[in-house]
Amino acid sequence: TGTVVTDLSAHSTHVAGTILSTGIDPLSKGMAPDSKIISYDFNNNGSEIKTSLSNQEGLISTHSYGLTAGYNYNSTSGTYSWLGDTSVSPTIDYKFGFYSDTDKNIDAILKAAPWHTLVRSAGNHRGEGPSTAGNGTTPAEKDGGATGYDCISYGSLPKNAIIVGAVQPVLDYQGPSSVLMTSFSSWGPTDDGRIAPTIVADGYNLYSTSIGTDKSYEKMSGTSMATPATTGAIALIQDFAKKKTGNYFSSALIKSILTNTAKEAGNAGPDYIYGFGLIDAKASVDNIENKGKNTDYKEGNLKNGETITLTYNAIVGIPFKATLAWIDRPGTPKSGTKDPSFLNDRTPKLVDDLDLKIEQNGVTYSPYKLDPANPANLATTG
Repeated sequence: TGTVVTDLSAHSTHVAGTILSTGIDPLSKGMAPDSKIISYDFNNNGSEIKTSLSNQEGLISTHSYGLTAGYNYNSTSGTYSWLGDTSVSPTIDYKFGFYSDTDKNIDAILKAAPWHTLVRSAGNHRGEGPSTAGNGTTPAEKDGGATGYDCISYGSLPKNAIIVGAVQPVLDYQGPSSVLMTSFSSWGPTDDGRIAPTIVADGYNLYSTSIGTDKSYEKMSGTSMATPATTGAIALIQDFAKKKTGNYFSSALIKSILTNTAKEAGNAGPDYIYGFGLIDAKASVDNIENKGKNTDYKEGNLKNGETITLTYNAIVGIPFKATLAWIDRPGTPKSGTKDPSFLNDRTPKLVDDLDLKIEQNGVTYSPYKLDPANPANLATTG
């Protein structure tokens, strides 16, 4: 809009500091303190992102906000209001897991700017609602219902973004049980079954910059805090990639490396709580550093119907993991008169249908997949 915003916000200052605080207070040093930031408020964000990327203003953007859905708490009155549509469902807000026009527009922008990685928060909806939610007088259930699944709001579900959930700090990873979920972080799936969140990061009691004075700091919790931590880590990975290879990586390659190197969390394989797992920036950098030794990666373009075969030598004692990611064309949101068919519509929103298969000694292995109708089930292959 061209308007200069001068109001200070503790939230956005905390988010920015997590990425690039120089560390005057060493405990608040940001993930990538040598980076630079261009900031906008979240009004008119779609057009501003499009303009920003047209001007090639940034390699990465971070988005710690979302569209409201389900229960919304009014701190002034101390009451909840429910934002669902009773013509679709009196108990569940269909906008959770719903691929919307906002998501479509972001996917179109990112398709046109494959060099740009957009990182956004999964939201803090899980468990929101009054104590009476789900009974006869208040039929709408708490966000996520009894199980906690399906509470990532529309607008937070572009296919080409990296969606971040929040976990508690992991000081010494000893296995999946070392990663503890926060009480608020929103869980997937998307209505069409895609894995969300993509990844999780520390978003609990994060110490960072604040407002008040030039030396103000505070602790905050939320997926808003996990998101800039991930963004800062990606900035470091991109910096290493440029120094190592001479080029920055596409958003698809960044997503592929992040998900491939994530530390296992929750159920074996990906799940709708932790996504592909806990971000591990060092493992991502090692993946780039060791290309041609015990890791590899490749970027390219596929023609319609084309098959590309790559051959690798498996190394004894090192599990073989392969990840395929691509920048998908915008999907088609469900439209028309709101009715019950809008709730958990399983129509795929992926446009480009790419398949990955691993063959060894005559045996074919298929990738993991999840069942959105039974989100707690373990991932299977197929």
